[in-house]
Amino acid sequence: MTPSENKVTELTQLREANQSLILAAITAQTMTESAEDTAAKMSFKAEHDLLTGLPNRSLLTDRLEQAMEMARRQGKKVALMFLDLDNFKKINDSFGHEVGDRLLLEVSKRLQECIRHSDTVSRQGGDEFLVLLPVIEALEDPNLIARKLIESMVEPFIVEDHQIKVTLSIGISLFPSDGNDVDSILRNADTAMYQAKEQGRNNYQVFTEDMCLRPERQQPKECETGLEAVLPPANAPVRNPPKPNQQESAPAILTFEERENDILSNERSADLREEAADLREEATVLLGKALQSQEKAADLRQDSADLREDAVTRREKALRPKEEAARAQTELNARTHAQLQEANEHLVIATVEASKLREIAEEATGQVSKMAKLEAHLQEIQKLETLGTLAGGVAHDFNNLLAAIVGNANMGSMVVKTDGDPSPHFEAIEKAAMRASDLTRQLLAYAGKARIEMTEVDLGIVIKEIILLLQISIPSNVALHCDLADQLPLVKGDATQLFQVLMNLITNAGEANLPGVPGSITIRTREEILTETFTGTDKSALHLAPGPYATLEVKDTGTGMPAEVLARVFEPFFTTKFIGRGLGLAAAMGIIRSHGGGIKVESEPGEGSSFKVFLPAINMPGSVKFG
Repeated sequence: MTPSENKVTELTQLREANQSLILAAITAQTMTESAEDTAAKMSFKAEHDLLTGLPNRSLLTDRLEQAMEMARRQGKKVALMFLDLDNFKKINDSFGHEVGDRLLLEVSKRLQECIRHSDTVSRQGGDEFLVLLPVIEALEDPNLIARKLIESMVEPFIVEDHQIKVTLSIGISLFPSDGNDVDSILRNADTAMYQAKEQGRNNYQVFTEDMCLRPERQQPKECETGLEAVLPPANAPVRNPPKPNQQESAPAILTFEERENDILSNERSADLREEAADLREEATVLLGKALQSQEKAADLRQDSADLREDAVTRREKALRPKEEAARAQTELNARTHAQLQEANEHLVIATVEASKLREIAEEATGQVSKMAKLEAHLQEIQKLETLGTLAGGVAHDFNNLLAAIVGNANMGSMVVKTDGDPSPHFEAIEKAAMRASDLTRQLLAYAGKARIEMTEVDLGIVIKEIILLLQISIPSNVALHCDLADQLPLVKGDATQLFQVLMNLITNAGEANLPGVPGSITIRTREEILTETFTGTDKSALHLAPGPYATLEVKDTGTGMPAEVLARVFEPFFTTKFIGRGLGLAAAMGIIRSHGGGIKVESEPGEGSSFKVFLPAINMPGSVKFG
């Protein structure tokens, strides 16, 4: 056989071995999953009723033991309810067992709808059910659930065109008052259930000690309340069996219905045990096959490894050692020379690039130093411009005050010439002069030469003074409207600064209207309560905590502001007018914030603007909720 044929044979054997290995692994995994699924089904069937799928007595007993243990630790109570369908045998006799089984399935569904998620409904066999209430907050809870279960059976069941009416007899026992172990709790619930049947069926009874004896089933002389039945001591003498003529107590007598239920329960239990045994045998067989598949897969892996090793050995023997070694050495020398040459080229390029980067870094360092010096110089220039802007703003404010003084003086002169009373105009002149004096004190305070005192301020009085001063100075094409509250709460602040801010807002509103175009300014004051925290947004410079506030809104019908202007309206020294016009909105915002307040701004191009000032109130005579 030629070397090429040997190579083809080896590859074929390797491919077949790999395929067999994969198939064996898949088979083993499938059989393992099948065995696990069978075991899970066995576990479910061992703990659940085959007809209804409800937990059986074994699973309920386990849950009852856990609930009793938890109740012991927490000092709480557990309730167990024993349910029996009344006259169920008549239904089986009349309609057949198939209809009876379907009826039991529908009854189990209604019972599950009446309980909580933490409760358990269990079928014990035949027409008997148990309901476990592991958590009881009040002694009335089991009674409420029992009534709910009885009421759920009022609506007749429709099974195969048969309308069937079913009622329940329910017995209730409580842990630990009615027993300290599972058997006693179950027994006493059963006793209470039979008491419910004796009371006419379709009702529930809670276990009491006087239920220990029943006509149909003799109970122990002592109540089953968790204590073990009284037994004779271990060393007591054994009595002789009674003779036929001796009188003995009558054994417990079971009714025909109870015997039939017991027989059915035993038959189904036997069927379940046989099915469980068959499933165990089937699972054992599957597990054995899975183990055999795993062993076969291991053997195939070993064979595959041997085949690979043999193929490598044959390939190595088939090569020509000397010629292959020489050719490999030549190729290695050529690759090494090329790699060294390429590495030298990269090294030269890296050296040149490093030199360029060093020069760029030195140049960048110089630029950073120059930028730092330039930034410091710009800050110095900005400080000087700030002082100039402040001086221009103060001059503009003085100009407004002087315009009011001159206007009122002219009006007073005209009144004097007509033999009128000039007193109101002279009072306005006096107030304007006092405001000018206050502004001077404000400049001294800004320069650190005076002290600003915070006092209680009535915004209503301040606004009325502003309106009196601005009625003459605002443009003639702008109408001034006032919507003032009858009484505003007091605020704590500097009256002069607040006066300056409010006058600035009203003056800006008057200038927002185009010359010669009719417009209006509305001044509105209110008492408001913010019920939640407001934070600043793109259209609002408001950030306030909940609480009572005195508010002032200045709204105009002017040209409004576009979004880009509205976004920058509170930036320092930003203005759309010529430089030197008042304090500016940035300074106004600083004054309002120093008083613990805020400003809310709304504006649309062509729709006018609204500036609303919020100042914390000291007292709140009558409040209107806002937000």
